[in-house]
Amino acid sequence: MLRPNPIMKISAVMITYNEERNIEACLKSVSFCDEIVVVDSGSVDATVSLVKKYTPSVYFRPFDHFSAQKNEAISKAASDWILSIDADERVSELLQKEILDVIHSNPSYSAYHIPRKNFIFGSHLKFGANRGDAPVRLFKRGFAAFEGVIHERLSVPQSRCRIGKLKSPLIHLSSPTLKEYVRRLDHYTQLEAVQMRDHGERFSYLKFLGKPPLRFIQRYFYKLGFLDGKKGFIYCALSGFYEFVRYAKLWELERNHEAVK
Repeated sequence: MLRPNPIMKISAVMITYNEERNIEACLKSVSFCDEIVVVDSGSVDATVSLVKKYTPSVYFRPFDHFSAQKNEAISKAASDWILSIDADERVSELLQKEILDVIHSNPSYSAYHIPRKNFIFGSHLKFGANRGDAPVRLFKRGFAAFEGVIHERLSVPQSRCRIGKLKSPLIHLSSPTLKEYVRRLDHYTQLEAVQMRDHGERFSYLKFLGKPPLRFIQRYFYKLGFLDGKKGFIYCALSGFYEFVRYAKLWELERNHEAVK
């Protein structure tokens, strides 16, 4: 029988930029952690002052890309375990208990997937892109790092550790309004277009015309997005539009480059 290990500690790590609307509820939900580490990229609202009410471990780093920001936060953490969380996410009481039970029981796993309960446009959408959403978010310090400029993911070398899965979901309050979704779409597609250009990808009419409907079909039909009703249709249609915009922005970057020659 495994003996409890009560000395194990956990750090919650997150990055922020103008998150005054979200940040306090997020910080309250991780107050069970032994340490909270926040890396801010220059918020001009009340984010930093609100964070300082909950933790002194607030650092500034100019934003270049999401993985670099999150890896900086991880590097500042001092605990045995790391919980990576975003400002629009909440750790429920059930998930808090499960996390503490896991890290105090000498687990055989070094990292854990946590299922996410995604709320989009104010509703819990279960299907489409959200089906099976369970990113690695809890891990032993030194066993994982973020990769990817955008839509970053924790990379956990399978040769170094075993990965388990928790049962209780992480609450994700993503894009409560269409306006917020469009704001994020504009920001993320710009980052992706620049990344595509920098990696040598060229604008293609075939992809420009083909990828948007394929993305919609994949998410709405094959991933059962239609089961989420009207909001599911809107979300899947916007996913196709996301593809359209990022290729349109790649075209614009190429056109502007040609114009300055």
